[in-house]
Amino acid sequence: MVARKKYPLEGCDPRRRTIIPNRLERQCLRHNSGARQTLGLDIATGTRLWWVDGPTEKVVCTPSIGLGHIFSFGGSPDVKAFAVRQGGHGDLTKTNIVWTKDRGMPYVPTPLLYKEWIHVIDDMGIYSCLEPVSGRVLKTVRKGGNTYSSPVGIA
Repeated sequence: MVARKKYPLEGCDPRRRTIIPNRLERQCLRHNSGARQTLGLDIATGTRLWWVDGPTEKVVCTPSIGLGHIFSFGGSPDVKAFAVRQGGHGDLTKTNIVWTKDRGMPYVPTPLLYKEWIHVIDDMGIYSCLEPVSGRVLKTVRKGGNTYSSPVGIA
């Protein structure tokens, strides 16, 4: 029998969730589908540290973290994306959401934050390159065909 470590909040097992490195506290990033929220939880206690509304009800994509932001993509029934500036406690919906998008965003493929750009391929095979901090679309190319795989970056 293998002993398994119990985590205070189900879904915060660091082997299966995105962990936000932080100098003050380690956080687990989680989508709460029922409440349509993205939230940061203290990995040790499961305490909800911060939350923002969105992106949508069902989220398949894994969020990206970098450049002082969390980039969250998802969904169903609405396909949306947003960038949240890291830092703060409590409800950050009105203060820390930097940009939102509702066109050309994926449901299944996870976007790639690579160097200074976010590479997005939506489910219809349309590629977009975004400037992460502003959300500005720098390039869009139609590749065509249903796409369910995520982009990969090689250094």
